[in-house]
Amino acid sequence: VGIAAARAQHHEIVFYETEGFSSPGGHRLAEAIAAQLNAVGPGQFVVRGMRLPILRATRMPAVLCVFGPSLQPEFDVIASAVCTAVTVWFAPQKPI
Repeated sequence: VGIAAARAQHHEIVFYETEGFSSPGGHRLAEAIAAQLNAVGPGQFVVRGMRLPILRATRMPAVLCVFGPSLQPEFDVIASAVCTAVTVWFAPQKPI
């Protein structure tokens, strides 16, 4: 899980995706983190796939949390939300 600041006015959680390939683990982790962050309200986070070397350079799922300048983060709230999301991500999935 990476954290970055951006000049864009929006906040996003990105996972590795290219034409013809998407990281299912990264996508699921990005969705879990966005859900937790959106629930605590530090801003509206969107999830999207990107072809970034930092997300491709590992075998494990990787995500990047990008915070825009309009966010005045409460770092303890953000850290707690990300920890909860990672815990949820590791939990066994219930069969449909």
